[in-house]
Amino acid sequence: MILKEYEEAVFLVESAAGPWAGSFGIVTACNPATMLPEHENGLRAEALAQSMKSDGRVSHLCRLEGCSADLRHREESIALWGLTLEETMELGKLWEQNAVFWIEDGELAVVGCRSGRRVDLGKFLDRVREEGGDRGRSR
Repeated sequence: MILKEYEEAVFLVESAAGPWAGSFGIVTACNPATMLPEHENGLRAEALAQSMKSDGRVSHLCRLEGCSADLRHREESIALWGLTLEETMELGKLWEQNAVFWIEDGELAVVGCRSGRRVDLGKFLDRVREEGGDRGRSR
């Protein structure tokens, strides 16, 4: 399922300069099917990050936040290089997510984890917002 909010998402990163090349996915473990308390989302985000650090398929990962356009809602997320789109969708399903983001040749899409429905959203870098220091927790 692809919600309207996913189509309006922006991404808070420490630096817009990189490493945003090649094909990569963005996955969160936060708020599976319902809004969870901040503490629980933090634990899930950390578990996802740790599991991906030890996953031999992942060549690089970068933490960021997927956000509503007004930045009021934020979810800790991870950009992952080395997985295929299908593997990224499977990871989203494993963490009970409706959809994942996929970037290829600088173009952003949101893809339903179960349906495979894809909505192209334009240039990824047009959705990137820089924020130094503490990026905060899922809200």
